[in-house]
Amino acid sequence: MIAIERIRKTAALYPDAIALTCNDLHISYQDLIVRIDKTASFLNNLKITKGMRVALILPNIPEFPYFFYACELIGATPVLIHPLTVGNKMKTLCKQSRIDLAVMTDVLYPSYRTVMKEYRLVLVSGSDVLPRRMRSIVKFLAHALPVLKVIRYSLHKSGDAPVQTALDPLEFLLFSSGSSGLNKGIRLSFSTLDALCTQLTEIIQPIPTTDSMFAILPFFHGFGLGVSMHTVLALGGRCILIPRLAHDTIVPEFLKEKPTYIAAVPQLLRLFLRDERMQKTDLSFVRQVFCGGEHVPQSLIDAFDQLLRKGGSNAFVQVGYGCTETLTAACVTRQNQEGVGTPFNGNDIVVVDEQSSILGPDQSGEILIAGPVLMEGYDVSNGDEPFVMLNGKRYYRTADIGRFDIRGNLHVLYRKDQLLKINGYFVDPYEIEHAALSLPFLSEAVALQDEDGRLCLILATQGEITLRTLQKEITSPFESLDRWCRPIRYYWLREIPKNEMKKTDRIVLLRMINSRRPSGLLAEWSL
Repeated sequence: MIAIERIRKTAALYPDAIALTCNDLHISYQDLIVRIDKTASFLNNLKITKGMRVALILPNIPEFPYFFYACELIGATPVLIHPLTVGNKMKTLCKQSRIDLAVMTDVLYPSYRTVMKEYRLVLVSGSDVLPRRMRSIVKFLAHALPVLKVIRYSLHKSGDAPVQTALDPLEFLLFSSGSSGLNKGIRLSFSTLDALCTQLTEIIQPIPTTDSMFAILPFFHGFGLGVSMHTVLALGGRCILIPRLAHDTIVPEFLKEKPTYIAAVPQLLRLFLRDERMQKTDLSFVRQVFCGGEHVPQSLIDAFDQLLRKGGSNAFVQVGYGCTETLTAACVTRQNQEGVGTPFNGNDIVVVDEQSSILGPDQSGEILIAGPVLMEGYDVSNGDEPFVMLNGKRYYRTADIGRFDIRGNLHVLYRKDQLLKINGYFVDPYEIEHAALSLPFLSEAVALQDEDGRLCLILATQGEITLRTLQKEITSPFESLDRWCRPIRYYWLREIPKNEMKKTDRIVLLRMINSRRPSGLLAEWSL
């Protein structure tokens, strides 16, 4: 046991400190350990033993850490699945992962009742994920539902039976974001999770019993799991759990709880910026802000930094980089650093050419990552070897193209599979998007190639702007680019669609522009 023992040590030092806050519920470190142990006994009573797999289909509610660390205690493998996954896809992921038990909320159970009928299910109360006005009604309906092969989770039913602890815990399973169209199961060890925590201590140094993390990133994603949950709990901070990623929940809870740390993806920073309440509030309590998961435009960084300064905070947006295969965090920017900063201690990041020769500063190539945060491997092999050995080290091939500048900062340019070929020329979509976002009225921009081979730009705006002004101004940033890098087809959308991980969904966008009738379309035109 590795991760849970770190939490136990923290609990021994600060037993009465608050570990978890969820709406109006506050759970101390001492209570957290008791509930984890009781949940492990609960799983033992269900005959879940070492090597078996437990799907955690849960939002950010207290039961998530209870079951996650309980699985480590007994040597079971937690399989972390997005609780709003589409039914057929949910069935596929559970079958692919060979689960022995699934844990989900009673609120979501009716939607998955048919697709999950072949699995043993544990239902936990999901009323905390709902608006307060709906909780009592939905709780009553959930308990009134007839259920088959379903066990109600209750700490009172767990008893005090001794837990069969595992000395050599197995792994937990995360899924990639599916940006390439396929959610791959990724096997990570609990030692990897704790290694990330150790690395982050050079960046995050919370004051135990005082500092808190706004746990808005879902725990079924590596960024949320490693940064927002485990690291904070291991270091004695307070996790402010946000079960619903909804505007009516996020901002009020933020203003109420006043977290000292924020870890977010770009879409969530935009949500804060659009809310008038954030423009008027005191933000001096914010110590650090981390953002990653996808490309973070400089214009977004500047806008949020300005919001922080206006609110009296000395924090600034620190951009991180990684992938699910490296538990999503491998490097981050520090003060006055550019790109995605420098690697954490213990990580080695190199940029190589097609022959796997290491490149020098300002030379672009594929980014490789080595270190204690690497995955064990894919749960189901697709035949492609994701690792390469260089100078006696095992590196993960990220398929991201980047470069180091002369100061040692890593810059991520684009993904290999997103490189476009226009009229025989290779085109970097991020170069076009970066140029477009120099226009202050654009909030997002995505460059894609449609089925007719045309270079298209899909955009979303902020503030008031007319179509005539947009059409007049939009081409100016591309005048310095090669002619094959200039979009000839434009789509103005109300908002850019996001996937389950709140990343730009390029697959949906490509489908939209090829459908000839994109949803949410405000205007389209060609040059």
